[in-house]
Amino acid sequence: MRRFLVLAVASAAMLSLAALPAGCSNSESNGFDPDSPDAQSPDSGRPQEGDASVPDAASDAPYEAGPHEQGWDPSFSLPGVAGRIHPTVTSIARVANRQIALAGTFEQAGSVPVKFVAFWNGNQWLSIGNGLPDSVDVMAALPTGELIATVPVFENDATVYKLFKWNKTTWSEVASFDGWVKSLDVAPDGTIYAAGWFSKVGATDAPYVAKFDGTTWSAFPGVTSNVGVIRLVGGKPCVGGLIGGDGVGLQCLEGGSWVPKAFGPQANGEIMDIVEQNGDLVAAGRFNLDWESSAGSLARWNGATWQLIGGGVEGVGAGEIRDVEVDGDKIYIAGEVRFVAGQKASGVAMFDTTQNRWSSLNDGVFGSSGGFDPGISVPASVLAKDQGGEIYVGGGFSLIGGRIAVGVARWDGNQWNPVDDPKAKRLGVNASVHGMAEATDGSLYVVGEFEFAGGDVATSHVGRLQNDAWKPLGFGLDGPAYAVAAAGNTVYVGGAFTYSGTVVLPYIAQWNGATWSGVGSGFDSDVTALVVGPDGALYAGGSFSKAGATVVNHVAKWDGHQWSPLGDGFDNDVQALAFGSDGKLYAGGGFTHSGATELLHVAVWEGTKWSALGPGVDDSVHAMTSYDGKLTIGGSFITSGSEPVEGLASWDGTRWTAIGGGVHSKGGFPGYVQALTVHESDLYVGGVFDLVGTSPDGGAGTTVASVAKWSGTTWSDLSGGAADAVNVLVSAKDNLWVGGSFTFTANRGSAYIGRYWFTN
Repeated sequence: MRRFLVLAVASAAMLSLAALPAGCSNSESNGFDPDSPDAQSPDSGRPQEGDASVPDAASDAPYEAGPHEQGWDPSFSLPGVAGRIHPTVTSIARVANRQIALAGTFEQAGSVPVKFVAFWNGNQWLSIGNGLPDSVDVMAALPTGELIATVPVFENDATVYKLFKWNKTTWSEVASFDGWVKSLDVAPDGTIYAAGWFSKVGATDAPYVAKFDGTTWSAFPGVTSNVGVIRLVGGKPCVGGLIGGDGVGLQCLEGGSWVPKAFGPQANGEIMDIVEQNGDLVAAGRFNLDWESSAGSLARWNGATWQLIGGGVEGVGAGEIRDVEVDGDKIYIAGEVRFVAGQKASGVAMFDTTQNRWSSLNDGVFGSSGGFDPGISVPASVLAKDQGGEIYVGGGFSLIGGRIAVGVARWDGNQWNPVDDPKAKRLGVNASVHGMAEATDGSLYVVGEFEFAGGDVATSHVGRLQNDAWKPLGFGLDGPAYAVAAAGNTVYVGGAFTYSGTVVLPYIAQWNGATWSGVGSGFDSDVTALVVGPDGALYAGGSFSKAGATVVNHVAKWDGHQWSPLGDGFDNDVQALAFGSDGKLYAGGGFTHSGATELLHVAVWEGTKWSALGPGVDDSVHAMTSYDGKLTIGGSFITSGSEPVEGLASWDGTRWTAIGGGVHSKGGFPGYVQALTVHESDLYVGGVFDLVGTSPDGGAGTTVASVAKWSGTTWSDLSGGAADAVNVLVSAKDNLWVGGSFTFTANRGSAYIGRYWFTN
């Protein structure tokens, strides 16, 4: 059914994203007509459960890149939708046959670039013309297969809500509301009904509810407060909103007057959806029928009173149902739902009125679709049934059972499936990447917060990517991993984990190609930095104080047999370790002392003690490398002594100097660097920044997005950059590996990991 999700998108102050679409055009469509026979493709999806979802062991042959374009690789999206700003499906509408239209905050559907709207024809994704100018609040389908959608647009210092119509060829603006349009519905004759928090449609007074007969807009007198939902039930408009006080509760237009379907005096909450099942009126939302009830939010009108269906649901308070879809005797719900009749549910559930029981639908949907999230979206928000009987759910989720599906999934009656072309290459992961290391065979070891990679491969925070195929490393790890280092056939990983399966691994582990084992007795807290030295020893840094019973104070050396301290260590965490071109070990982090010696956030190991590098810097160092023969550091610092260095500096042996004017944020916040690497003669810088080469209040800099290249004399953007934080950079033979918290690079989906090709 046509539904809404409230998503007030705030701008990310810490970085300037690549330019969003600036408007919609009336150019020709892509030729898709949902009524045409060609559009009636048979349904397909990702491989079903039981299929081989984990590829065979990747070949040990070094990877040779196939044909590719210079710039960002398009292979690192995930099944579903993608976008710069928390990709979310906010509306789903059945158009014709098995075709559905989806709308929301996304800018890619499958592998297809779109602008906030897309068609799924049962087999593939298709754009809908040139799309819309910004994120869609709510959408509905007309009986003719045309679409209408509302888009909030900021103009003349105010937000107006514009209604656009797709006539199967182009999008055009057809109306403008002076307030929030929260709900749309369409009658069989094509009459459009709108409801919300508005008072005018264009110049027409139409407080809270309006209808369009194809020629003019008109008001519905009698509605006296904000409306959250309007639905046609038995041919009659019904509206819902706040219960109690001046709220509309639930009313239906009968005989020319609005007739309340009254709730009891103790009822409270809000109506968010209205449907009909077997001739009965059903209300859903966030409400209780009395003050003492812990469940509610789903009730049936018996002609005189409201009665909970299936005992109601629970979630936040009584739970919050955003959308309802009826399929015969079954009622599907989506929203902030956590329990139904005492059993756990996640986002979605189904009540069978014949059997009088709930189903959690195979544990439902969960996880976040990523990107910058204003924090008010919920995992599951909208539902629709196609003519084949499958139920589609949309929202801001990323997981369905043990598989990845971002923003949209379909229930076939037995299991959840992604909405995706089964032949598409999907190499992204489902949560942030914090560390990467390339092995001698060209394979890439990746660590972070993710649990799945490539759609269906269960990786549990660590995975191996070789020849464009993901492979898990045993049972993975039981917590986030932050650092990784490869040495011959051994891969070391550090993080916040303590186990792999039943193997105890306190914060650090080693993988020998077949099994996990500990590195000595491990540590007592997180490991955030690892490096293998020229002597073959492993060096670790982090927030730990001890290695086993040995006090090491945030930094330690493993010689293959035991951990040992490096002098007095540090008074705070170590976030970066690197060997310079001089062969010495350097450390950076949040520390300010080693024993009694002051060394502000950066230090060098002299063999017996840690020494300062000049005045150091005024805040944490997050990344280190050797560039142009000099130690180069990145972090959240601004000055070195009185010298401005703005997040990026090099050490010439006597003083710290800024590199290229440093990094900044246009939003007034300091930018900061989290990753550094060198390829040939160029320095690549990643972090959270959108301007390089000048301070925010002086001179002309270079606009970038979280990643940039410094040639030694000039800055350049990397083809649009990344739409959120970059945490790690690794230079390979033909490409730059990029990991972080982003879900978009340049103008395409790239879920937490990306590959930037240097040349064709």
